[in-house]
Amino acid sequence: MIAKNAILFKKPSSIVRGGVLIARKCIEMGIVGAPSGVSTYCRVMDKDGRIDAHYYYNNTVININDKVTVTGPCTTSPLK
Repeated sequence: MIAKNAILFKKPSSIVRGGVLIARKCIEMGIVGAPSGVSTYCRVMDKDGRIDAHYYYNNTVININDKVTVTGPCTTSPLK
């Protein structure tokens, strides 16, 4: 999924399992990834961009302005 500015999943229970999400400024979602460790790639291109989720499963790739982080064991803290 590609968006000009933002990708917003409104419900905290929303689930993103696998695939690619790219936006200019922000991505907000409930649960990202899967217990099986399937890779989910999330990227924002703005230097002040943000990616927020209530819960990140292992192997979620977070790319904010080309700074890449791969989540380890399940985490609930926002990645900036």
